Amino acid sequence: MTQLKENLSGTWEVYDNNGNLFFREKWYTQDEKFLGEGQRFKNDELVFTEHIELKKMGKELFYVVEDVNPDPTSFKVLSYSSQEFLAENENNSFPKYIHYIIAPDSIHAIVYGNGDTMRFNMHRVN
Repeated sequence: MTQLKENLSGTWEVYDNNGNLFFREKWYTQDEKFLGEGQRFKNDELVFTEHIELKKMGKELFYVVEDVNPDPTSFKVLSYSSQEFLAENENNSFPKYIHYIIAPDSIHAIVYGNGDTMRFNMHRVN
């Protein structure tokens, strides 16, 4: 998982068709934890923040999201490599699946379930 963390670390952004910042995601290590923060913007104003952690629980890896629902939402990582991972939570209303494909300067993140799909094509800013 070390190589996955290295490839994911940094700040990633998506801009809308008008050139406004739409979404930013930051990944970093703090106190032996691998943490992320997702921020949604509208007209360059911050409107939403979620906190994420990729963490081991026993022998399994989880993608845990906080500040969206009253309790943290855990997605079990079904598979991962240095360049992608797929996580699932069939009990979550949306999304049920989170899939990241990581290239050196971009992340293609897909969240989907119940016939709905959202795609985020993020580019590295640092």
